[in-house]
Amino acid sequence: MDKALSAPLLDAADEPGLAAPAPLRLAPDLHAPPTPGGVLAAWLFAAAQRHRRLLRHHALGDWERVRVLAKALRRHSARRPGLDFDLDVHLAGIYARDHAPSDALARLAPWRARLRRRPGAFDAAVASVHLMAGDTAGHVAALARAQQQAPQDASRRLELALAEARFGDLDRAEALLGDAVAGPAALHGRAAWARGLLQLRHGRAEAPATLDGAVIRLAAEAAAHEAWIALAACACDHAIALHQAGRSRAARSRIAAVWPVLEHHATVPLLRMLEADGLLPARTPPKT
Repeated sequence: MDKALSAPLLDAADEPGLAAPAPLRLAPDLHAPPTPGGVLAAWLFAAAQRHRRLLRHHALGDWERVRVLAKALRRHSARRPGLDFDLDVHLAGIYARDHAPSDALARLAPWRARLRRRPGAFDAAVASVHLMAGDTAGHVAALARAQQQAPQDASRRLELALAEARFGDLDRAEALLGDAVAGPAALHGRAAWARGLLQLRHGRAEAPATLDGAVIRLAAEAAAHEAWIALAACACDHAIALHQAGRSRAARSRIAAVWPVLEHHATVPLLRMLEADGLLPARTPPKT
């Protein structure tokens, strides 16, 4: 049975003045098959369900299940452009957890030439492999290359701003963020996350409220776009802001709600900081 994040992201009874989004669940399967299109539509529908399951298992750290589903999905790649690359990136990220990042990235090297007509697409994707390996500097550098190749792409600029806010140069993050909140609505959750994180890094009192709004936006987006890893990371930053504001009970509640994802995708320094602050769920030592 698939695990799910069924606990509320924040217990409103703990913090009555703070907005509490609905409970987060990881990608329920689509329940009704498509009616038009006959055999082909049903076939594509099955592929979509399988891909959603792969993303769910990836978020929850079930690496062996991801490998099994990736193998099954290869049969659908001819009709789904980009699927092979997506699968290769996920598998390289899993490989990078236990091997040198350079070895994992070498597996993706042939894709750089294949994606030459999509500026920045290769580096934007492999940034996640660096992060899976705990290589935050490599993560930022890859997103910087992606942004340089597509400087007019608002999503590339925002991803780099967020990476700089999380792991790099705060001044650079501020400059990149600019008026991102006025950009496409699909980017507003991440823009709020980056702004809240900058506020947190600068010790500003408004950080908890800004990050709370970011969590709510990302929770809504995650249901449609499978962005659970980003949601868990943002919720973690919100928990840190709450803890620093003296609201440790709410902070622990937020961490507990996203822990099934966070435990597999947080960096080791972050887990150690959460442990030092007493925010990790009970009997959960940080990975070494």
